[in-house]
Amino acid sequence: MSRSFKGEVCLLGYAESYKAEELSYNYFVQMDIKGDAFGILAAHPVTPILSIHHLDSISPIFPHMNQVQSLQKLTEAMKVESGSVMQQSICYDEQLKWSFSVSWGYVVHVHYGFLKPHEMEVAIRTFQTLQRKSDASAFPFKLRSYNSKDHCTHPTRYYMESMQGPLNNSNSNSSQGLLESVYFKGHYERRAKANCHQPFMEVINSVNRIRVVKESIPEDWYQVINFYTQFHPSKSF
Repeated sequence: MSRSFKGEVCLLGYAESYKAEELSYNYFVQMDIKGDAFGILAAHPVTPILSIHHLDSISPIFPHMNQVQSLQKLTEAMKVESGSVMQQSICYDEQLKWSFSVSWGYVVHVHYGFLKPHEMEVAIRTFQTLQRKSDASAFPFKLRSYNSKDHCTHPTRYYMESMQGPLNNSNSNSSQGLLESVYFKGHYERRAKANCHQPFMEVINSVNRIRVVKESIPEDWYQVINFYTQFHPSKSF
């Protein structure tokens, strides 16, 4: 099946996205931006991602890697289940008062407090236009922002470390037949949050990895399915 045919299927499947900028944002991530693309990629909607291009103007999408290595890393998720890559799922931990956003195969970011789904679905302004403009009016979609100088208010990022599935481990019945991905906290993230001593930061600072387990979905999917996380005492979540 050619890429153009897949694109037509996608557009027909999501015909309600009738505006040109919505179609472009939903299916084709064209990087007419500079800087850190985390904000827009982590909020990719529940639609197929067909291509990512104009990457020369942004930072590598995975930390501690160059641009080529980052793209090779992303293909690990594509090889397991290409239809789910970067689709956003949202869940909450009621006891810890955390809000999770998972961009599957790319990044998990964790906020303290309960953010409503419609807030989590809005891209965080971590990037600029090619003309180095960063005000919200410069973009054809909604953006949210945070205090760039106060790292303690930023969501904590965990980038994809490993990907496998479906699992067939008889010693892990709860995960059998599911897809497993592990997300890690990079060195920069650890250093940036090291001086955050608020009570709610103590737990998140001790969590170095997050494990996400999800069901596989058929190739003719139309929406992302739920995922769940498991807590491990060895400072992983």
